[in-house]
Amino acid sequence: MVGIFTDFLVEQRLAQVLPYVKGKILDLGCGDATILARLPDRAGYIGVDSRQQTVDKLKGQFPDVMFVRCDLDKEPVDLGRKFDTVVMMAVIEHLELPETILSQIPSLLNPGGRLVMTTPTPGGNWIHHTGSKMGLFSQAAADEHKFIFNQHSLYSLFDQCGLEMLLYRRFLFGQNQLCVAEAAQGV
Repeated sequence: MVGIFTDFLVEQRLAQVLPYVKGKILDLGCGDATILARLPDRAGYIGVDSRQQTVDKLKGQFPDVMFVRCDLDKEPVDLGRKFDTVVMMAVIEHLELPETILSQIPSLLNPGGRLVMTTPTPGGNWIHHTGSKMGLFSQAAADEHKFIFNQHSLYSLFDQCGLEMLLYRRFLFGQNQLCVAEAAQGV
């Protein structure tokens, strides 16, 4: 069930992410590919999702855009190209092994490229989970959360995966986190 405020949350995430999106874009865990409507040029965009049904639907909706099915917990993202921006909006909290995909990010980025990611804070996750029971937010999304990260654990995970945090901030009254990172020096 989609909650009453689900679209609002998506819009808030997009507002945080879009200022940092440029060039060739890899959208990991693209879902409905909501970012596409906001991009001035779709030519360099590739969406990746774990559900074949989602990928098939998106290919029908956007025949000029490339979509790929890939399980980010288990499979390498091997597209034979690099990107200026890798986007992960509300994805990392759904992964059993987030280091699997995050450790691939440095090799997916062009020089000067960046990872732009959102994820709920521990308090935001509690609100999301509680609100989903009242129909305010997506029940399925709340039930699928595997790990919830705080600022310290995100910095630690990024460091472990060869990423350097350039920007960290909270939004939506501190209930969500925005991270912008690049490949660490020497990676």
